[in-house]
Amino acid sequence: MQMHFDWRDMFKAPRLAISTGKRLVLQALGLMVGYLGYLVLTYLAYYVAGQSLTDTWSFFGLFPFYDFEFGSWISAIIWILGILFWVVCWMLFSTAVAKVTFEELRGDQFYSTKEALHFMKGRLSAVLFSPLTLFLLLLFLVICGAVLGLIGKIPAAGELIFALSYGIPIFVVAIFSVFVAFVFFISFILTPAVVGCLKSDTFTTVLHYFQTVWNQPGRFFGYSAVIVVLAKIGVFVLGYFVMRTFQLVNWACGLTMGDKLENIFQAAAAYLPLPNVLDFFTTLYPGSSISYQLIATSPGAGLGVTESIAAFLLGITLVVIFFFVLGYGLAILTCGQTLSFVITYKLREDENLLERKSEEETAQEKEVEGKVQEKLEPTSKQ
Repeated sequence: MQMHFDWRDMFKAPRLAISTGKRLVLQALGLMVGYLGYLVLTYLAYYVAGQSLTDTWSFFGLFPFYDFEFGSWISAIIWILGILFWVVCWMLFSTAVAKVTFEELRGDQFYSTKEALHFMKGRLSAVLFSPLTLFLLLLFLVICGAVLGLIGKIPAAGELIFALSYGIPIFVVAIFSVFVAFVFFISFILTPAVVGCLKSDTFTTVLHYFQTVWNQPGRFFGYSAVIVVLAKIGVFVLGYFVMRTFQLVNWACGLTMGDKLENIFQAAAAYLPLPNVLDFFTTLYPGSSISYQLIATSPGAGLGVTESIAAFLLGITLVVIFFFVLGYGLAILTCGQTLSFVITYKLREDENLLERKSEEETAQEKEVEGKVQEKLEPTSKQ
């Protein structure tokens, strides 16, 4: 794929995200795996807090959210673990998406989903421990600040020591800590691209966080802004086609099924996230009049037993479709960040990563050279 190595390449992201379907499937799969873990742990959090599963279901359905005022700190930790599990799954599968994108940019159109998942498994430590390294660094700096605070409590001498050391090293270390915290949050979107393109370890990944943000801040944040806009438009457009598809199916099947289909479908739609969540994706931008209603919902009153079961099964299908729509937006972000990293790396290091030989290619070349050398040796001896 031809690259311009500037902002124009960002507009390739929406097409890359949906072409061949591999990236879309991987991104949606990561969302769904993370969601299932989050769902189980959130229900467990409420159960530990003393609320029955039936009550939790009646309040939240398939999209529970923990109320910190309700339960104990143990329940809150369980819910936070659910959030972290969802984030970890998103980052891991985004790394697989970035790898597929990188290989396709290099010209390998047949890089498979299975290979991407195998790569993801092999890069597990780099994806997880790179942001964790920054978090531990921040924690260490905070502990150092607490220790300085203890020194400041020493009568008479403590406040003098604190005042004398406030400029150097306290203020200098503090401003470095703010920068590290900033990079820490950015690491969640940079990690998949860095690991997917470089097959890097933890140290190299962390190093590229700082190099990208420090050496190419304008391009990184400018490209990221373009990617976010493209992702929002992409989800809006795909959601519109999904809405029209719902209408077509319901109209065609409703010719013979009648009101039963409408009642079941509206009850099934109630299993989707809250309407204000859906409105975010079905509105072009906040406050815009350019919007559409994805699905009209109703509680499904008056449904029979089999109809209620059908509504539940259909609701699960609608949730999966919702994750695919959301996954498309996230796939655009991942593809865009992969393109952005390839561009910024070339401008920073004066090297085109797309032309760099992979470890497999290097090993094959050495193997060929070895065989040629073996054939030449008898000739040279003669």
